[in-house]
Amino acid sequence: MNIQAQKPRRRHEYLASRLALAAGLLVAGCFIGYSMYQQYGRIGQRESERLATQAKVINENLGRQLDGIYLALEGIRKELPSWKGKSGTELANRHLRALADAMPGVRTIMIIDVAGTITICNREQVIGQNVRYREYFQAPFKGRNLSTMYISPPFRTILGNFVINIGLMIPGPGGEFNGVVSAALDSEYFRILLGSVLYSTDMWAALAHGDGRQFLMVPDRQGMAGLDLDQPGSFFTRHRDSGLAENVMAGRVYATGDERMMALHTIKPDSVPMDKPLVVAVGRNTSALYADWRRESFGKGSLFGILALALTSALLFYQHHQRKFEITSARYLEELLRAKETAQEANEAKGRLLTTVAHEFRTPLSLLTSSTDILDRYDERLSRDERIRQHDHIRSAAQQMSGLVDSVLAFNLLDTHIHSHKAVEIDIGQFCLGIAEEARIACCSSHDFSVSIADNCGTARLDKTLLRRVVENLLTNAFRYTPTGGSVSIHVSRENGRLQLVISDSGIGIPEECQKRIFEAFYRCNNVEARRGVGLGLSIVQEALSQLGGAISIDSSAGKGTSMRVEIPIVERLDQKEQLPCTRS
Repeated sequence: MNIQAQKPRRRHEYLASRLALAAGLLVAGCFIGYSMYQQYGRIGQRESERLATQAKVINENLGRQLDGIYLALEGIRKELPSWKGKSGTELANRHLRALADAMPGVRTIMIIDVAGTITICNREQVIGQNVRYREYFQAPFKGRNLSTMYISPPFRTILGNFVINIGLMIPGPGGEFNGVVSAALDSEYFRILLGSVLYSTDMWAALAHGDGRQFLMVPDRQGMAGLDLDQPGSFFTRHRDSGLAENVMAGRVYATGDERMMALHTIKPDSVPMDKPLVVAVGRNTSALYADWRRESFGKGSLFGILALALTSALLFYQHHQRKFEITSARYLEELLRAKETAQEANEAKGRLLTTVAHEFRTPLSLLTSSTDILDRYDERLSRDERIRQHDHIRSAAQQMSGLVDSVLAFNLLDTHIHSHKAVEIDIGQFCLGIAEEARIACCSSHDFSVSIADNCGTARLDKTLLRRVVENLLTNAFRYTPTGGSVSIHVSRENGRLQLVISDSGIGIPEECQKRIFEAFYRCNNVEARRGVGLGLSIVQEALSQLGGAISIDSSAGKGTSMRVEIPIVERLDQKEQLPCTRS
């Protein structure tokens, strides 16, 4: 079962789940966003229609009011010839007072002569005042159109009131300019009229002259009366330049600086020949207008965000724990597979061991059987030298079998970790010298063998069993793989708290391609030919050194001999009773 091959597939599955969730959330988010966008548009459309209706209401009311004022001024102009003399003037004043009281939208009605002097008025305190320089006198004077009703820009009167005057030219006997009959609009009446269309606290309404001068604003704001709205980009300018009678716009208000939706309507009734129109504006603050929409959007957005976070967290949490479970399961499965492979390798190793040992035992057993048969059958006929030779064969065979058994037992002890460290005080030089002599005798050496022990070796606390396995196996290999007459040497020294062993030979050497595997159990190089061995010696050496904390290095090449350098740290002091369980490094 290929566990590694499943990891990319799992990653793709996790990624696909995340992408599916992201796509679902994106679709849901787009749907919510689109619905809120549609709702935003519906709110704007509904409110623009409502504002336009309110502006139209003011337009209709003001249109009828202007139509009534026009008819009243025209009637006064027709009756002027009958108001001659003192009694006629008094009659005219009483008539104007009654007319002004009857018209709620009119504050003052007056008659101005050709010189600009107020001669008749419902307010006696202004009679005799000269207003020839006022706009409401100058416009008819310059226009001189009998049928035109002149609308003056807003101004402050002699009595201190802010008004708009409406006037008609009074013709002379020959049709020439002979004065003005004028009515001043009552700002309080129009304030009530504008306030009647306000249905929200954030609304305001305003009335302005056609030239851009603002007449009044409801609710009243300081500095708004008389403000010139004819500015680039203002609602008034945009409405006027559009050429339409009514508009609904949104943006920043020039007069107040706040963001508003505004309905504007030009007031110019068809029945009244006005020289300049009036413009009414009704608006709402867009922030207040969309306040509920924003709260709903924030609520839905927050709920969607929480839902998205919860779903994402849940998916990530699930995938995280699923991944942990899969990793744990994969680890257990890998351990089972490794255990199975290890068991298989162990079985194979046992098989190789049995095969190798059986093969290696065959030669000494044959030698032992042959020499024993010769001694049994021909003992009396053999010479003394021949008997000695046969006995040497028996001893050699026994030594070979004993060496094989020792190698197998040593490998098994080290491989199963049942060895315990037993450090004792030893004389390093004498210990190594003894092993060297044993190896020479055991191998029936006819080699040039030299042993060099440095004077500073002294004594140290070391595990004798492990040290013996290192020195004995290295020397045995040196003798075994060095042809007769070759040289073998061992040099023992002590430097910087470390025991150093250098075992060299002039034997067949180790090819470079074999050196990487030379310490594997049962591995033998392809140049050993028919030399005896089971391939455990260097494996035993390496395992023993790992337990001693030492290291080994090889300097060899094929046909040029081998030099093995061993370094072992020396424990200067150690409790005699301490025994540490063996651990594999």
